[in-house]
Amino acid sequence: MRGRWLWCLALVGASAGAQVTIQPPPPPTAFASYGPPEPVELSAIAYNGRQYHRVHVSTNGELRTLASSQDYFILADGTARLLLIPALPDPQRGVNQLLGRRIQVDAVARVLPSKQDVVPCRAQLLLESLCEDPELPALPNARNDWPPVSLTYFGMNDVGSSETAAPGRGGLSLAALATDATPYVGKTVTVVGLFAGRNLFGDLRAGSERTPTDWVLKVGAHAVSVTGKPPEGKGWRLDPHYRGDTKRWLKVTGRVEATGDVTFLRASKVVLTTAPKAADE
Repeated sequence: MRGRWLWCLALVGASAGAQVTIQPPPPPTAFASYGPPEPVELSAIAYNGRQYHRVHVSTNGELRTLASSQDYFILADGTARLLLIPALPDPQRGVNQLLGRRIQVDAVARVLPSKQDVVPCRAQLLLESLCEDPELPALPNARNDWPPVSLTYFGMNDVGSSETAAPGRGGLSLAALATDATPYVGKTVTVVGLFAGRNLFGDLRAGSERTPTDWVLKVGAHAVSVTGKPPEGKGWRLDPHYRGDTKRWLKVTGRVEATGDVTFLRASKVVLTTAPKAADE
């Protein structure tokens, strides 16, 4: 398959079963054939795996070890858990230092098969999961002590402890967006944060706003500038000049833009919401 990774399947005797041998691929263009990542809460993926099977998602959670395997990891948020599968060899490289931290990953979600066979596929014999997704490593079979839904990832970003990375209803934390907007520029995301008025607390550089109606959304020390839509909706309106309104939480959906050290959300939707779990406010 020219232009795609080369994956080889070695069949080692009937008693030994089928084994997948992976030839390290060139530097990847992360999941290009699966389209842009869709921000999704980890719990939604974990509890609705079939809905997200083979979907490119963006989510975050706490990185944990998997006691029964050194090849895979766990991504957890509360009681929701996903199996993390590295897309590249040498999964331990750079990961141990992030254990116990909240990380953000763009990954392809896949439900683990209960049992898979070796099947004729593309003029060769391949495991069923490898035939279905030839750009990704083969899936392991499901186990009772493993999460039933997996995420296959190329890399991960440290977005801090749980206190500084409270996830929005959409899987992306405002802290992660404010820390490094580069992966999200031009994409539409949803984040949750506290209304901070017209930069009432000096969270952003003075004069960094684009228009006189821009306002600030923040979590802890992290903040982004919201442009294009006022902080109001049917039956409610927040005053950008009144500090009494800065106790209100908002969920904002918009396209990510960046100018210098300031991240902007060109908002398409703004709604009132409640504080997310593990928020530090």
